[in-house]
Amino acid sequence: HIMLAFFRWIIFPWAPKAGNYTRGSLMFHQKIMVDVLAKYSLLYAHSMYASAYTNIYLRMMGCKVGKRVECSNLFGFTPGLTEIGNETFIADFVGLNPPEVFRGILTLGMVRIEDRAFVGTGSVIRPGTTISKGCLVGLSSFPTRDTAAGETVIGSPGFTMPRAKSSDENDAARFNPT
Repeated sequence: HIMLAFFRWIIFPWAPKAGNYTRGSLMFHQKIMVDVLAKYSLLYAHSMYASAYTNIYLRMMGCKVGKRVECSNLFGFTPGLTEIGNETFIADFVGLNPPEVFRGILTLGMVRIEDRAFVGTGSVIRPGTTISKGCLVGLSSFPTRDTAAGETVIGSPGFTMPRAKSSDENDAARFNPT
């Protein structure tokens, strides 16, 4: 992973910007190259993922990662256009800001996962989406819009499901267990 970060910053410096890029553009090829390298990183260094090193790796790649984040193995993330808030949980095989290519046009956008959000296994968070504070994105879900604070989104395409808060829920016990 250190080699990948070295490649990303020294050999092949890349500063992604949100927007649409044609197949012939430098940004298109840079994004594809970083994705291929990250894919091989996931394949050959799988044991590093879902460990304390994942957050360090994401920061080295240029993602903004908050405090006390638990993040498993991501795919398709775009360094520089991905922000993960404090006390957030990202489950296994989440596509966090994967590239969208349609008719030769690559779309890149900022993805923000705000504080205390939960993104379930196999979910895909597309470019330009914000998952708000306390939001829950269910297993294999695909939110098609920004979420409201505390919202639960499930399904593909994602739809909102009502969530009742129990009177015995204790945020301190959930986010700071003893």
